[in-house]
Amino acid sequence: MHWLLVITCTLLLVIGCGPNGGSPLPATRAQVKRPAPPADPVQFGRQVFEKCGCVMCHGADGKSGIANPNAKTKDIVPPLTYVAEGYLPAELKQFIRRGQPNIDKMNPNGPTPPFKMPSYGAWISDVELDALQKYLFSLMPKGEKEAF
Repeated sequence: MHWLLVITCTLLLVIGCGPNGGSPLPATRAQVKRPAPPADPVQFGRQVFEKCGCVMCHGADGKSGIANPNAKTKDIVPPLTYVAEGYLPAELKQFIRRGQPNIDKMNPNGPTPPFKMPSYGAWISDVELDALQKYLFSLMPKGEKEAF
């Protein structure tokens, strides 16, 4: 299992993570063919999560991030299961559009963490973003926060 993590991290370093990291995804939303969203926005949000490559860094179901050496977030890309605790819906959508180009270092004198949160603002539609936000908020363990 360790070798799979090493290979995955190596591939992510080579090809990048998301649309700003050398991904084969289109550069703009105008270039993306979009099917009509399903009736269930949470399910559609899960599809967006997978299509955008979020799963590559944040893990299946957003439960565990990959190693991000020297990142202040405990040397990993943060899991997303508790994202509803730290953001209002509009704030989370703004963060996804903007990304986070600079990741705080655990050791200020150490190397720059290799993974950053890319900006999806240039190519994710409002419908996809709304569904993605709903999906991410749905990851919160039941009974710990009211759904938005």
